[in-house]
Amino acid sequence: MLKYLKHNIVPLCLEGILVICIMAFPEYLLLVNFFFYLGLVTYFIICKDFSIQEMKENICAGKKFWIIVFFTAAALVISFAITSVIEMLLPDINNGMGLLKVHNRFELLIFAMSTIILSPLAEELFYRKSLICFEFKKQIPILIIVSGCLFALEHSLAPLGILIALIWSIPLMVSYIKTKNVYVVIIAHFICNFVVNGLDVISLFNKLN
Repeated sequence: MLKYLKHNIVPLCLEGILVICIMAFPEYLLLVNFFFYLGLVTYFIICKDFSIQEMKENICAGKKFWIIVFFTAAALVISFAITSVIEMLLPDINNGMGLLKVHNRFELLIFAMSTIILSPLAEELFYRKSLICFEFKKQIPILIIVSGCLFALEHSLAPLGILIALIWSIPLMVSYIKTKNVYVVIIAHFICNFVVNGLDVISLFNKLN
């Protein structure tokens, strides 16, 4: 357990700094998110919790891997749809999720890197692989709750936003627990972000030109 706590102290501190910065400097949310994700990815690469070679091997593993990725991504899309309905039913309640404002091409690059490339890596390596340790079988339910809550707080500090993020986390959490393979959830998360945020990138690019 001590080793587990030591391993997660840096990511937990980074999330603490993130929350403080979101409250103190909401106008810099785009940069704050970028450096949070970059810090997490860098940390987990240094700790050898992520390997490009392992990810390539999983991508090339064949049909079985991609079937699980497909179902995970599909479940994630369903969770997005559910939360969209919830927001439509509660139009007067602020979800607390700040807008990532883009004013120029440099900020657009930061936006694309943050929302498409870095966030699937950072979030799945931290909230799934690092926090949900299968060695602690009896504590796994508690670790799942902690993981979900921290994931939610990263996205919003408002009750509705926390609920929405918790719903988003369910398919990723279930898939990781079932497969014990972080690359499944990274790729599924990436695919969804690529489609959704990729459309935002195209739209913002057109507005800047």
